[in-house]
Amino acid sequence: MDKSKSKQIWQKRNDTAVVVHAFYADLVDELSDNLKNLGTDYDLYITAPENQPQLLSKLSKTFPNAVIIPFINRGRDILPFLEILKKIIPLNYEYLVKVHTKKSVHMAHGNNWRQDLYEKLIGSPDLVKTVKQAFKDNPKLGIIGPEGHVVESRFYMGGNSTILKGLMQRFGYPGEVPERFFFSASTMFWCRPDVFKPFLDVMIESSEFDEEPIPADFTLAHGLERFFGLINSLQGYEIKAINEDAQVSDPNPYQTIRFIGLPTAFRLKNMGTLVFYRDLNETKASETYRITRPYHLAGVKIIDGVTDGKYSPEQVDSGDALIFQGKFQRGYADYFRLHQASLKYHRPMIYDVDELLFDSSAENKDDKAIIPSISALLDADLLITSTPKLQEVLAPFNPNTTVFPNYLDDQVWELKPVTPKEKDIIRICFIGNENDQADLDSIAPVIKQILTNYSSNLQFEIIGTSTPKCLEGIPGVSWKALPPTEHKDYAEFCQRLNADIFIAPLIDNLYNACKSPLKFFEYSAIGVPGVYGAMGSFKATINHGVDGFLANSHADWFSCLKELILKPELRHNMAMAAQSKVEKQYLLSRNIHSLNDIIGGIVPDQIIDRATKSAQTSYLQKSLVSVLESNDEVNYYKILNELSETKASLKNARTEIEMFKSSTSWKITRPLRRLSELIRKR
Repeated sequence: MDKSKSKQIWQKRNDTAVVVHAFYADLVDELSDNLKNLGTDYDLYITAPENQPQLLSKLSKTFPNAVIIPFINRGRDILPFLEILKKIIPLNYEYLVKVHTKKSVHMAHGNNWRQDLYEKLIGSPDLVKTVKQAFKDNPKLGIIGPEGHVVESRFYMGGNSTILKGLMQRFGYPGEVPERFFFSASTMFWCRPDVFKPFLDVMIESSEFDEEPIPADFTLAHGLERFFGLINSLQGYEIKAINEDAQVSDPNPYQTIRFIGLPTAFRLKNMGTLVFYRDLNETKASETYRITRPYHLAGVKIIDGVTDGKYSPEQVDSGDALIFQGKFQRGYADYFRLHQASLKYHRPMIYDVDELLFDSSAENKDDKAIIPSISALLDADLLITSTPKLQEVLAPFNPNTTVFPNYLDDQVWELKPVTPKEKDIIRICFIGNENDQADLDSIAPVIKQILTNYSSNLQFEIIGTSTPKCLEGIPGVSWKALPPTEHKDYAEFCQRLNADIFIAPLIDNLYNACKSPLKFFEYSAIGVPGVYGAMGSFKATINHGVDGFLANSHADWFSCLKELILKPELRHNMAMAAQSKVEKQYLLSRNIHSLNDIIGGIVPDQIIDRATKSAQTSYLQKSLVSVLESNDEVNYYKILNELSETKASLKNARTEIEMFKSSTSWKITRPLRRLSELIRKR
């Protein structure tokens, strides 16, 4: 600021201070016309870039009574405002209005945006009178902003949370940035000048502001735009909004700014089309019962993201969002292109996960997918899981994590009538794949014993999973291949099975603890009772002894199977109860009626915006990207080998969870921190 200015210019002549930052000469006349609505009882202070003599000359001619201060072209309208505050707050004005010649030349609606702001702040004499009366009537009223521009921080924080935390500390407010507070976007507002008194005691230097041109976000100027609202709230002041009809009201917590793109939370909430990048290696049943069917029922149109057998990043632009389901099997290069497309086209990326991606079981060798899958966990704007336990485990990777439970797709699963079965031969059936081998092996000795005890009328059929060694050659044991995994074909296959009892054992590990009770739904739809591993979602869903049996030990398994083998009436009653529960509570068609039924648990209220979320996982995100973009295949597979070692530490997660339940997030993220250390060494 020009130090040669006489101190006499800083004199209060009226009760209202008008602070203007002018940058565009062609907007001076428009500004003048709007300021006429304030009448003549105000003191006008104008800052303008010192390197624009034509602008300064026009301002002097248009506003001969104004205090005009040439200023360095730094800090946008924020830094000049802070300097003006130091001079005028001691003058004890009752009211202050701050405006600037906003143009937003990079946007098509820049002029409309500015005019909307002016209209709601200085658009008429009656409006100005209403504003002043509102401050008189409410001593705790600190700021009045233009309706449609007073927004809540949770949707418009951008990448500025770290900046706000630093400002809070400088102003004597330790702790974290509040989750929610209102601020007036574009920094045009009326205020009670006392709100800004704390700025007299905190020195913010011009050198702290970035030189022009500045980025679109994550600068001190953007941080202060939000901090003005926060300091108002921290001091116990209220903020209100005013419209063009001079109506003052509480701000709308779901307000969006119509002149700029919607925040991620509202893009998700208003989603009408979804680009689906399905697995190119196989057709998975989960893609149907978790994506195509539920979103169809919710009224969301699914767009295929595959063109000529390949992922098409350009398709991202054709929908409101994009989605993946399950492990990302196509490698990091394909994932990277799709993620970049989501950023380029400003489309939220959704990742739907119905199993623990980093399965720590020794039998799971699928390391190739782990890096793109973990990248997707970190990058996703919304992470959807199938169980509360899976949500708990994955939440440290992504704060925008919710649960959409698995339901039975009753379009393909028929509820078969449950009829009494008096049969000479009782058939026990197990269905699984190679990942379920350890589960079956865990109770194979029980199956062997029960076959021995009831060999005359008992058969055991294994579908998919290899026959355990201790059951090889045992009379009554048979095996058949698992059918194609296409959803409809699999359902039809299961419904043709001639089974009397289903079993679904689970060894006690974190992977199984995260599973959904889908097998219970499917077997109950067929009208067959079952014995299930007593853990996770089975334990939370099944009423033991009523609609199913839950078994832990070998003794439990033997006892439960014996009961069902010897008591046909129990089998019938249990099957009836199980099917009734599924029909009443777990059918897809009865649970999904709108998008809110899928993502309403988190959208829009709890969604953290993309920039803030990225900051929370930044060091691992950056490490993954920097390493994988090296195109070093040797390095890539070296990391995969190290990831295999990391998986060993995941095996201990379940034990740690039981031992240290009070610090779940810390325990579960230990493998992630180990992964981070391995990558940073690269």
